[in-house]
Amino acid sequence: MQLKGIILFMTALVLFSVNISDAAAVNIFLTSDCITGNSSSDIENLNLIKSCIENESEHNVTVDPKAPKPGEGGRAISCTPQGGVAIYLAASCPGAMREVAKLAATTSKGVIFVNTGKLNLKNTYMLRRAWDDNFSTRYFAGIRYPYRFLTSAGVRIIQPNIDCPGASWEEKCRFIASEIMRILNETPGITQKKGRFYNSKLIAYHSIDPAVMARVANGIHTDLKNGRKLKRTYNGYRPETFLLMVTDYMNGPIRYLKVRGPSNPGVKSTFHGYLSRTEYRKLAADVNNYMRRYLRAPNYIRFKNGIIGYRDLLRMYSGITRTHTSSKKMQLPSSVKI
Repeated sequence: MQLKGIILFMTALVLFSVNISDAAAVNIFLTSDCITGNSSSDIENLNLIKSCIENESEHNVTVDPKAPKPGEGGRAISCTPQGGVAIYLAASCPGAMREVAKLAATTSKGVIFVNTGKLNLKNTYMLRRAWDDNFSTRYFAGIRYPYRFLTSAGVRIIQPNIDCPGASWEEKCRFIASEIMRILNETPGITQKKGRFYNSKLIAYHSIDPAVMARVANGIHTDLKNGRKLKRTYNGYRPETFLLMVTDYMNGPIRYLKVRGPSNPGVKSTFHGYLSRTEYRKLAADVNNYMRRYLRAPNYIRFKNGIIGYRDLLRMYSGITRTHTSSKKMQLPSSVKI
């Protein structure tokens, strides 16, 4: 895959050594979120992209003096002059995508999103609300078919980590520049808003307020922490229903379904240790698939070389979500302990 990516990267550069000047000169506003963890490196990357574009075309590139900084998508569009092209580098955040799509669908500006994450948006069905999203409404769960969602609004997408995964950051910046010029060359109407639309049908919302789920989680977590027997219901929801809701919540929208409890809720865990965010979200998907298939909670779930019992599943996920009572508190921790 790395060799294939490097070949694609080199091919893009070779192709763009020809006929780059065919595209009419445009004003480009270039910005980014915090990408590398080092502000100086992020600025160097933006300036390298700028140099590559200006050295090979008549386009004029302005690097955002505020970069790198969150809010990059909306800032890029608002700072770009009419008839210009807004370009921003960032990881895939559904909340930010929603903001960008709303703006892009109604503007006479070109918009290009450079996805610096490793997730291939073309192949993604459900993109969950970002783990650190503290600005979207509580009910916002994420976006279905994010690639289609953005392109429908007129946003072009470049994915350097997908197309040339084995390349260095310098090579990826040159690839990004070549892709920008290719898009401008092949899309003379990039600044026209005709045909763009904001596809709200692809936005996923929770059917139950996460704040309600958080109160259920707090009750369950408190009883388990104090060694008490679980109640039949918490705020009107049974513990097994909470487990279904919370495992929905880990990867997408909460969708209510009536399920039964486990046949043996007392199974003890044999796995003890830490789970990363990626691991406990993957585990949530496995639990959720089981519950939706068999309409009941599992006695346990296999993890690595052990098992995690029903009560520990409740303890873990209630601990993660018991404070999610407002949009500012809905972040997911980097790891949890069983």
